[in-house]
Amino acid sequence: MNYPVHIFYAWLLRLGRTSISCFFILTGLFASNNAQAQGTFSCSPDAFDEVHLNQNLNDGFLYFQMESFLYNTGTDTIQVDWDRVLLDVPPQWDIFISDINISYPPNVDSSHIPVTLYPGPNEAFFSATVFPNQFAGCAHFMVIFSDLGSGLALDTIQYTIKINDSLCIASGLDSRFVQPEPVKLYPNPVSNTASIQSGLEYDQWFVSDLLGRIVLDRKSDGSSEFDFSALPKGSFILHLFHNGLPHGQVSFIKL
Repeated sequence: MNYPVHIFYAWLLRLGRTSISCFFILTGLFASNNAQAQGTFSCSPDAFDEVHLNQNLNDGFLYFQMESFLYNTGTDTIQVDWDRVLLDVPPQWDIFISDINISYPPNVDSSHIPVTLYPGPNEAFFSATVFPNQFAGCAHFMVIFSDLGSGLALDTIQYTIKINDSLCIASGLDSRFVQPEPVKLYPNPVSNTASIQSGLEYDQWFVSDLLGRIVLDRKSDGSSEFDFSALPKGSFILHLFHNGLPHGQVSFIKL
């Protein structure tokens, strides 16, 4: 499978991503103001629903790029990380994420270098590129942007794309989704921390409000304890992922 030349830069730069990331963290040159970031960071467009019919899938170079811009309209520098969540994607497809720093390989689900937006109005390019690799189908995935310092979710871009399959419905849940048993969170209501009664190790989780807006996004270290101290009082939904796949959710109240 051959890809445009700029995609291969990702593999070349991966070798240096750790040292570069440490440079930004250790030097402390950029301060992220959490409250400001929540009010001044945005993505546009923040939703894609594309249908591409009558495409020549014999073309091994066929790809579809969905472009957005990230905006900082405040007076403080913002640094954000992003996480890609594949909800319903054909296994043959490759999805590349590109930001102002690098074009990442299709197996990378999170940014390795924070995206920095200087005092606004300022903007930065961001894109998701889909290679169907000669297979028709449809996909639904999203990218969640979080404040580098606090981990609080700032905004989300939703992607739905159909290629040579107008009847295909992207369900929002991977076809391999399994919930072996109801998820139980205790204590519930939650003051600051809570735990899950499960024998599984969750590798990622995020919290949404009752309108579906992502308000907290975290990588998991395998612990069954969750820290919700950054959330305000209210009702929320905890979404859990196991081996990169959606694996249950539970509603809870934050005191």
